[in-house]
Amino acid sequence: MIPPAPLEELRRILPLLPAAICVLDRDAHYLATSPRYARLCGTGPDALAGQPMMNFCSPDLVGKARRDFDTLDSGENIVDHQIVFRDRTFLVSVDPIYGSNDRDVV
Repeated sequence: MIPPAPLEELRRILPLLPAAICVLDRDAHYLATSPRYARLCGTGPDALAGQPMMNFCSPDLVGKARRDFDTLDSGENIVDHQIVFRDRTFLVSVDPIYGSNDRDVV
């Protein structure tokens, strides 16, 4: 589990990380992304903020993200797994981030 962090802090840190990272809300809307993740989606991090994941990813990937929330809600951990995104294979690692309202953000 990742400790609580204000969204503004995550937005300051993500541009510094050399990895494709996204933070989603429970409705599968982007809250923050790293530049590398945004490039995979063909845009910039600011353009992704607030947008639904379904505008950039297949229905299958959006469904997997929603199932991840269900898994976390049941108290289980999510096993690292591979996905195919835009004809490339990626390893996905999901960790909850708990906000002040105790709701997970992935």
